[in-house]
Amino acid sequence: MGDLIREAYNRCKVDEWLEFGDDRYVDLNGLGVRGTDHSCIEFLFEAVDLSDAPSHLLFSGFPGSGKTTELKILARNFENSNYNVVYINTEEYLNLRVPANISDIMITIAAGMDRFLGESSDKGQTTPFRRFWERFRSFLDTRVSVEKLNVKLPEIAEMELAFTKDVDFKKRLYQSLEGRLPELALECQEFLDECLGILAQRREGGTVLIVDSYEKLRGDAAVRASVEEVFVRDWEYLRTPCHAIYTVPPWLTFMEAGATTEFGRIHILPMCKVSDAETGKPHEPGVQAMMEILAKRMPLDDLFKERAVLHPLVVASGGYPRDLLRMMRELLQRARLNKLPLPLPTAKVKPIIDRVLDVIGELYESPITDEDIDLLVRVAKDRDITGHTRADLQRLADLFNYHFVMSYRNGDRWFDLHPLVRRSEKIERRLRQPDE
Repeated sequence: MGDLIREAYNRCKVDEWLEFGDDRYVDLNGLGVRGTDHSCIEFLFEAVDLSDAPSHLLFSGFPGSGKTTELKILARNFENSNYNVVYINTEEYLNLRVPANISDIMITIAAGMDRFLGESSDKGQTTPFRRFWERFRSFLDTRVSVEKLNVKLPEIAEMELAFTKDVDFKKRLYQSLEGRLPELALECQEFLDECLGILAQRREGGTVLIVDSYEKLRGDAAVRASVEEVFVRDWEYLRTPCHAIYTVPPWLTFMEAGATTEFGRIHILPMCKVSDAETGKPHEPGVQAMMEILAKRMPLDDLFKERAVLHPLVVASGGYPRDLLRMMRELLQRARLNKLPLPLPTAKVKPIIDRVLDVIGELYESPITDEDIDLLVRVAKDRDITGHTRADLQRLADLFNYHFVMSYRNGDRWFDLHPLVRRSEKIERRLRQPDE
């Protein structure tokens, strides 16, 4: 029993995205449970492939919804069509819990390109080039006085680490660069131009930058404002000389910035539809698709006497893969603690599932404040986020960050509460009250 449960538990890690070809992948888009339209990935690919000039696109999705996995598939599709693909994980360069400005993003792009070419160079696949951090150190030496910087410049080999980890250094760095944004942009642009010249010798299709994980930026109003500044006020600095796809937080789609961004519409990855928007009843194709996610990770028939016992977990996940895996890990832990025999008896599993829903549900219920309730109830009743005030939208951004409100698509886009929020006693009590 121990080995089967252990293997299943470890194949359900919630913070792990899947590489192309991973046997755990389930094509939710192909199954039609993320909408009846073409997938975001198809739209992103065609927007790049059809364009005779660099295209710059925005993509969004909740962490754990499969966004990075889909981007990895997109990257493989580009490579198969003769594009160079430079994938940059912004988490490796930025603290995504504090505001990030346009300089952060420009330096991150240049640093990501530097790492990509540097790794190729180590394998003897790239023409020698002047590394970005060497150029950046030289830029600071010639453009910024040490007195104004008021901090010792690190050696070239330490520049990346200082930029990534030293908050005080970065703060002083940007203070010293105030008013020099065009010069910094030119430095990054010239570096990218040189790199793209090298990459042009490899593939004829061009180069695509995929700048991932920026959608994980979250925090207070200052953090949200920094995102809007990057994509509305300073968007021209993100027009790289090659195709680029940027991930952004889901809440940007319904904020004012989402309507005014020069990058066009934001492609958002919907959740798997496990409930009907009109009736609230389980949507069987979606339920089966989420069950397939579990079946790809474990031998369900060896572990459970009846697969159907897991349906309440699937519905309670709201079609959010991360929460389904989180609840399954909790279930497996408790089955092992109770020393249940395999396959797990249905009568013994049902009370465990009830307890799992209570435990994970508490994670959603505890942060609900009194000021959230009216807004959450309106979303629950309307299945939409229209008709709200500007202040409401700011609060909705927080609710998206907490995954209290989720986005779906089948035909039109619609919204709903996470099922574990909907079953909260606070929300259920208000939903039972008649409309005034």
